[in-house]
Amino acid sequence: MGATVISVPWENHFAKARNSALELIDTEWVLVLDADEELDRQQAREFLPELLQLSKAGGYLVPIRNYIPTRVGRAGERVAVANDGRHPRARGAPAYFAHENCRLFRRHPEIYFTGRIHELVEPQIVALGLNLLRANFCVHHFGYLDALEERRKKDLFYRDLLRLKVEEQPNDPNNWIGFGLQEYEKFNNPEEALRCFERALVLDPHATKAWVFTGMVNLTARRDREAFVALELANPDGESAALREHLRGDALHNLGLLKEARLAYRKAIKLTGSDPSLESKLGYTEVRLGHKAARHREAGARRGRHAGCVRNSRTSH
Repeated sequence: MGATVISVPWENHFAKARNSALELIDTEWVLVLDADEELDRQQAREFLPELLQLSKAGGYLVPIRNYIPTRVGRAGERVAVANDGRHPRARGAPAYFAHENCRLFRRHPEIYFTGRIHELVEPQIVALGLNLLRANFCVHHFGYLDALEERRKKDLFYRDLLRLKVEEQPNDPNNWIGFGLQEYEKFNNPEEALRCFERALVLDPHATKAWVFTGMVNLTARRDREAFVALELANPDGESAALREHLRGDALHNLGLLKEARLAYRKAIKLTGSDPSLESKLGYTEVRLGHKAARHREAGARRGRHAGCVRNSRTSH
């Protein structure tokens, strides 16, 4: 198909591998896709030419749709939304969660990837004083639809690289947060995750994600009071705001503070949009408060009564 294919030695370092490819590129712009991703052809055809003409743009943050095999799910602070069937290859996936990375950027000798894993060019673009804008096209990612055995191998592989990353850069709180999330979400190791989040907070006491994830882990461990305290210390704004309110609702519900829990769930729904888990938790809370208007949600509430970290406080305390 006219592509130039290169082979480089693998050194357990994603940035080095990507930068080896960058060295051979002499075009004005670079577009990055992984092997388990596809460009949205319709959007790219319509919008890419115009984006490449903007002289003040150094790079574009591209939404990446990560398709998952379940309707309800989350990765870090990102909550899954229902799949709209935009890509035919993903029509069997019930939902996806989205995140942004700079995947389209100018070719410049000072723009290169950094990081052994979860590698980025964004810091270099910002350091050059170039604008980092948002793209109006997306990338479709299918890696989470792989067979369980394949995903497990990748989880183990990423865990090893994240461990190396914190050993090499122990003073970066984001590295500890990433490693802690991997331990919690992929390996069900809450105590190791808490240790990582605590280390991140020593380095940066205002690290919102570390406070939010500390609350999340404590909720799982049924330490509702500790969870609530951590969530109160988290900044209520930013990309973690919706998850923070969702978790606050869980903690308040489990502590028997139903009116406050209802307000937190309503805030989370406003920030997140439609979420079956949140709707059921809100419905259950309103039923317990005796709200007649909540009766139409009662069936969903029964199904979600023990979803996530909500427990019936009449039986768990």
